Amino acid sequence: MPDQPADGIMVLDLRAYNESYKNPVAGARNIPVAYLHRYYKEIHHKHIHVIASSKVQRDFGIRVLKKKGFQVKGCTIANINA
Repeated sequence: MPDQPADGIMVLDLRAYNESYKNPVAGARNIPVAYLHRYYKEIHHKHIHVIASSKVQRDFGIRVLKKKGFQVKGCTIANINA
C-alpha cells in the first residue's frame, strides 16, 4: 500500500471507519464508501488512489468517483483479515 500520496494524487480510503482505524494508511483521507455521495465535495484533488476492503467496495467507489469527475489512477485492496 502506498504510504505517501504521489504528487497531485490523493489517497482515498473507502473502508469503514472501524476497518481503517485498525489498519490506517498514512496520509490517506478516510471517507467510507457509504458516505461518498454525501462527502465527495471534501475531496480536493482530481486524481485519486483508492483503498478499499473488497472488490465490490472498490468498484462501487470508483464508479461514484468517476461520475463526480474524478480520475482514479490506482487502487489497493486492504483486507485486514488476509
